[in-house]
Amino acid sequence: MFLRQSKIILFLLLCSFVKAQETRPPKLLVLIIASDDLPIYKEHQKIWRAYMHLYPKQISSYFLKANPLLDTPYKIEADTIWVKTTETLTPGILEKTIIALEALLPSIREEFDFVLRANLSSFFVFPHLLAFLENCPRQKFYGSGGVTHYYGYDSHRWDHLSGLKRWGHGCGFLLSKDLVEALLSQKPFLQLQAPKGQDDVAIGNALIDICGYPLTLTKRKDILSIADWYRERDCLSRSDYHFRVKNADPEERLSQDLFVYHKLFTHFYPTLKWPCD
Repeated sequence: MFLRQSKIILFLLLCSFVKAQETRPPKLLVLIIASDDLPIYKEHQKIWRAYMHLYPKQISSYFLKANPLLDTPYKIEADTIWVKTTETLTPGILEKTIIALEALLPSIREEFDFVLRANLSSFFVFPHLLAFLENCPRQKFYGSGGVTHYYGYDSHRWDHLSGLKRWGHGCGFLLSKDLVEALLSQKPFLQLQAPKGQDDVAIGNALIDICGYPLTLTKRKDILSIADWYRERDCLSRSDYHFRVKNADPEERLSQDLFVYHKLFTHFYPTLKWPCD
């Protein structure tokens, strides 16, 4: 009788713990693919640092950079995780992602509900993102914004009409913490894919094709030029949390991108000082 009651009490305590985990505000780990290769990247890091640590109770953020001379697989220094790999698109970005997730997996299990893998050319409105995550499932969630409306595509039709597979775009995809473990369970597959193609495609193939988790299309706006800003500025809303800012002309990025970033930054974080000269 006593043993049965003890089991019932333990079961009720477990249910209470699970419910508390599901109802508390979401906690997010942000991993930002970064490097110092281009002048614009250094400006990106200043902008990210101006807001990435504003909500320490709910969000922890790290830049992911490469250092092939490390004596260990990774090294954490303040808000930067250095990974022993090369600073390349392939295989560097995928290797940085895998090793950082492995390094932080104990914390992900214990502390966080979601992981956001982003890159420098994305701008996030964290209060809006946290509000969005309040309504996202905390298990089996793989979400990312796809192509945007003013390119003439409807995201829900694009996949059907083109025959192309969807995947979470590398500029910003979200994973519930259980899918982080599912992804890492496919490390041998990812390592085979690393030299062959883009990191986001390999991750999408692992999660969708092998593990069977569908992609949830989320909202993203691409503002790729000054002209785009003037077209989109009156359409900004409280549901917008992810902006991609990357001009197609590398020589225009310092001027065009920083103009757009400045406008977004002062609009969504009006009390903060603009960090770029």
